[in-house]
Amino acid sequence: GLTQTELAEKSGLSADENGRIRISQYENGTRVPRKDMLGKISKALHINSMYLNMDNHTEALDFVFTLLDWDRTTDFIIKKETIDKENHYLIDLNTNLFDDFLEAWIQKKPI
Repeated sequence: GLTQTELAEKSGLSADENGRIRISQYENGTRVPRKDMLGKISKALHINSMYLNMDNHTEALDFVFTLLDWDRTTDFIIKKETIDKENHYLIDLNTNLFDDFLEAWIQKKPI
């Protein structure tokens, strides 16, 4: 709900055209903000800076957020277990939603 100028000002950039242009460049990907600037922008937007991660981890983050949402909204379970003295995070699908897909994958998966 902020204009680019408002976000620039709340992020410590100038409230003039230069600040607005910088935010516009961040939005369209022609410029990548430094880590400290990502922190300032995320603080201004009241969000975790992980959501603004602009490097090559976008698809992985999307996948993780989907897993977390499924954990919250379905029978899907994410849990932590110790196996051979090492901590592992396990995903228990615990739902028929994926049964056919996973069985087909196991049958076709190369050894």
